[in-house]
Amino acid sequence: MSYYALASGLSQHAASLRDQMAKTRIGVVKTYDPRYHTATVLIKPEGILTGSLPVLSPFVGNGWGLVMAPSPGDQVEVQFQENDLEAGLVVLRFFSDVARPPMDAAGNFCPSGDVWLVHQTGSLLKFHSDGSVELTASGNLNATVGGNLVATVSGTASIYATAINLGRRAADTLLNLVTSAFVTLYNSHTHSTPSGTSGVPIQQGGAAQETSVLKAE
Repeated sequence: MSYYALASGLSQHAASLRDQMAKTRIGVVKTYDPRYHTATVLIKPEGILTGSLPVLSPFVGNGWGLVMAPSPGDQVEVQFQENDLEAGLVVLRFFSDVARPPMDAAGNFCPSGDVWLVHQTGSLLKFHSDGSVELTASGNLNATVGGNLVATVSGTASIYATAINLGRRAADTLLNLVTSAFVTLYNSHTHSTPSGTSGVPIQQGGAAQETSVLKAE
């Protein structure tokens, strides 16, 4: 065998080995460690269990970022840096016949142009293609605002609840605001008497009964 034939054979064999090496593989999550956002993955179909692999995120910082924790049984894509089996990264997850994409109450899947974030509890945030936004909390919805809260509504703002509880100061000022509307009515009201219509009340309400903290525009 000539040198060139041997070199060609070795080159073809090396190329074949490279093709067999891990580049992108599919597997199933076995365990997840929330402390480090890492997971172990069972590579299919060989059934090889990896060590702890970092789960990629598009938004990462020191103590903050976007965390979407995988669950055991999730089907994932694993990429290996420079085909190194010890340098794997969990990249993406897949829906399947077992894990179906989310549907709405009418049985519709996410249409083109929509963006849905749906939790397994039913809580969701949906951006619809018509510009509307849908937010549903299956449990409590808690909001903490460090500064001011400003809401601008072009249409009608509606709140439906069995009860509304306000903090002490807010409740007091709201009560005063409602009272101010009645101060004007009280100051000008009259009564019908046997001798005719009475005059307005002698004791008039004033600024002392109105709030200086909360006003209606």
